[in-house]
Amino acid sequence: MARHTQLSIEERETISRKLSQGKSARWIGGLLDRHHSTIPREIERNGGEVAYRAIDAQRRCDENRLRPKERKLEASPQLHDAVNDGLREKWSPKQISERLKTEFPDDEDIRVSHETIYECLYLQARGELRTELTLALRKGRTRRVNRSRTTVTRGRIVDMVNISERPKEAEDRAVPGFWEGDLIIGKGNRSQIATLVERTTRFVMLVRIPYGRNAERVAYLLARKMETLPEFLRNSVTWDQGKEMARHADFTVQTGMPVYFCDPHSPWQRGSNENTNGLLRQYFPKGADLSLGLVNSTAYAYRQLVSHNGANMKQGDVLLIWGASGGLGSYATQMTLHGGAIPVCVVSSLEKAEIVHRMGADLVIDRAAEGYQFWTDEHTQNLREWQRFGKKIRQLTGGEDPDIVFEHPGRETFGASVYVTHRGGTIVTCASTSGFMHSYDNRYLWMNLKKVIGSYFANYREAWEANRLIAKGLVHPTLSRVYPLAGTGQAAYDVHRNRHQGKVGVLCFAPEEGLGVRDSAMRARHLEAINRFRGV
Repeated sequence: MARHTQLSIEERETISRKLSQGKSARWIGGLLDRHHSTIPREIERNGGEVAYRAIDAQRRCDENRLRPKERKLEASPQLHDAVNDGLREKWSPKQISERLKTEFPDDEDIRVSHETIYECLYLQARGELRTELTLALRKGRTRRVNRSRTTVTRGRIVDMVNISERPKEAEDRAVPGFWEGDLIIGKGNRSQIATLVERTTRFVMLVRIPYGRNAERVAYLLARKMETLPEFLRNSVTWDQGKEMARHADFTVQTGMPVYFCDPHSPWQRGSNENTNGLLRQYFPKGADLSLGLVNSTAYAYRQLVSHNGANMKQGDVLLIWGASGGLGSYATQMTLHGGAIPVCVVSSLEKAEIVHRMGADLVIDRAAEGYQFWTDEHTQNLREWQRFGKKIRQLTGGEDPDIVFEHPGRETFGASVYVTHRGGTIVTCASTSGFMHSYDNRYLWMNLKKVIGSYFANYREAWEANRLIAKGLVHPTLSRVYPLAGTGQAAYDVHRNRHQGKVGVLCFAPEEGLGVRDSAMRARHLEAINRFRGV
């Protein structure tokens, strides 16, 4: 029987003639000494039994064999632009592929697999997508690792228990307490964070692993973290075959949780953890120093405003603070006031303006009431609105422009921020909520000797100084609401829809608030300020 060869034009003529005589596909396959499934596929992809024509089938075959073929993202400008838009929003190729099905449910031409997007990104020389779009990939790899590797180069861990022996109730995610774990590695392989994801709730815990990742330290720190959980949430942990888990027996003795190991090169067996690590890489990119710890808004704002690594604020400076009632903005407002500077607080409602006033700020701009439109369309910014905004600031400050702009909305406001900053002033940026592709008139930057500074989290000294301000009662938490663990989804939704003020919290496994208070007398002295954002 002939195999793995293309049908010839003579064979296609035979198929056409025999179909007209009423012969079955299986009968024709026997006549041509072809596998019985080859003939039905040939007929189906060329119009069916009634419409099948040998000449048309041969022409279609010849066209499909032409190389090089035009790539799908080159052939469809609409699809190309849709993929570009998704990458600008920091979506993964998998998210883009699924999103297209939702946004274009009736257009089968606007479909592309995530593998096709990856292929285009890793073959930039062919010009399918712009080179800078590789930065949109969370993991930032310059090439993709071959997933067909089978060689095991590391020694085996002693007494491993394979994932096949994990209890069956872990599979359907109906019973909580089954965890998946792995390490995220930082710059130069010198820092790391362990990530733990609970399979049922997808709840995530991050464990800092300082000073190296030897197996004894990893087992101890993971066990200490797990011991903070109630017993019903400590069923098992699933890990890959990394040598950092070689002391899994010590971990099991300390926690009572068995450790199950995945098969080599099988990340899908810990799918929740792998997906979570991919998302976390957007915030802990490859090459980042993970020894600095996790993000804290107080320290974040301290570095951005006060530290010499940020804007280096001094007494008398005028500060424009976007989103002054939000998580970062509320801390920035407090630090500005206690540092002897003058905050000009930008908010989006009367309720938020009232919160800022209660913190002690006098100069407040309500964006919604003023109706600023900094963009006339998607591509054109509105200079007149910049001017109107700057005029409003000078009315409040007695004629002064901001020495420092606390900028985090991003694309929507960045042009205005550069424009209104005082000559020689500083725009310090730490985020891009409305989009990270900023656009501004560079003449207002270079001709006026302004500078833009990027700021990200804090070093040890800055974090210590920020916490010291809270300990002294000069800066207060801005927590507006606390959700139970079951309300995590609602908390995320409320933050996404900007229905919150300041920060929100989730009670992960604590039965009630306040269990971490160590100095009740001090808390009582500042209770009114601490609860300033509550119930708003």
